[in-house]
Amino acid sequence: MKNKSVVIGLSGGVDSSVAAVLLKEQGYKVIGVTLKLWEQTGKFKDQSYINEAKNIAKKLKIKHIVIDAQKEFKQTVVQYFISEYLNGKTPSPCTLCNNKIKWKLLSDIANKYDYKFIATGHYINIKQINNSFYIEKGIDEIKDQSYFLWELTNDILKKSLTPLGKLNKTEVRKLASKYGLNNIFNKKESMSVCFLQNTDYRTFIKNNIDDKSNITKGKIFNTLGLEIGTHNGIAYYTIGQKNGLNITTSGSFYVKEINAKTNSLIVSTKKELNKREILVNNLSFININDLQTYNGKLTIKVRGYGLNPEKECMVNFINANLLKIVFNDDAWAPAPGQPVVFYYDNLLLGGGITV
Repeated sequence: MKNKSVVIGLSGGVDSSVAAVLLKEQGYKVIGVTLKLWEQTGKFKDQSYINEAKNIAKKLKIKHIVIDAQKEFKQTVVQYFISEYLNGKTPSPCTLCNNKIKWKLLSDIANKYDYKFIATGHYINIKQINNSFYIEKGIDEIKDQSYFLWELTNDILKKSLTPLGKLNKTEVRKLASKYGLNNIFNKKESMSVCFLQNTDYRTFIKNNIDDKSNITKGKIFNTLGLEIGTHNGIAYYTIGQKNGLNITTSGSFYVKEINAKTNSLIVSTKKELNKREILVNNLSFININDLQTYNGKLTIKVRGYGLNPEKECMVNFINANLLKIVFNDDAWAPAPGQPVVFYYDNLLLGGGITV
């Protein structure tokens, strides 16, 4: 039975619940795991997702475990999130959480119970090429979540199951209704960073640091080096931002650079935020040689203040952990700290962090 045993992340939402149903229908012995990551407060003190996950597990007659991972989550993800903003960068906490918390804990539970596989409700596929395992985009382009999974390793992917990769969201909702998951089949999804609890990230940072001296007003300069205003603290800004700038001269200005050492911002026109080249470090690839194999045929996804579309590019190695990316056309406002994710067609090769 071990070869048909799987630990699935069960969030209480429609995606993971339907994934659990499908795995059970395929004959797997399933354990549902719900992660408690952040102690919510005030009007957001709502642990209903845990009860919903328990109810789903009970309905499916599967074992259910709740793991309190708040300490690890705060130390690994939340502190990173705050620290990056205080250092003038724009982090992607969901990427770090998937790699260091969610999939890792599922793997730990699978090892503990001697289960062979782990599973999630992500809309992705796992593809084996020779002895390597890659993420491949799911068929639902709107729900594709591969961008946030670029750090997952071959060791994790080779034991991962993703039952929703061949389905779209509409089909998943229909299956939820078919299987009698009436409480959740039309449940609204949360689109924000989970621990922000629908609050502005600036308020969150201010409320979760002891030393407020890290958020102090500073100077704003234009690209000629002239002082033209003040800002409220570099943690409150990201590249491409227009709002919250106290400018003393006329014109439309956007944040172009954030200097944590001098507690200052450099602003420019919108057009000046277009970039044809960026540097990328903190590399993580299933096979780093893929960059050479597919160079000239690669597309990348890099987030700026908005979401740039996937772009064709060329890759040049500066050293073993630093790449220069040259786009075929401009990317607008790519921000230091944000992931750069590499694809060949629908195949996710890996990624890195914008310098």
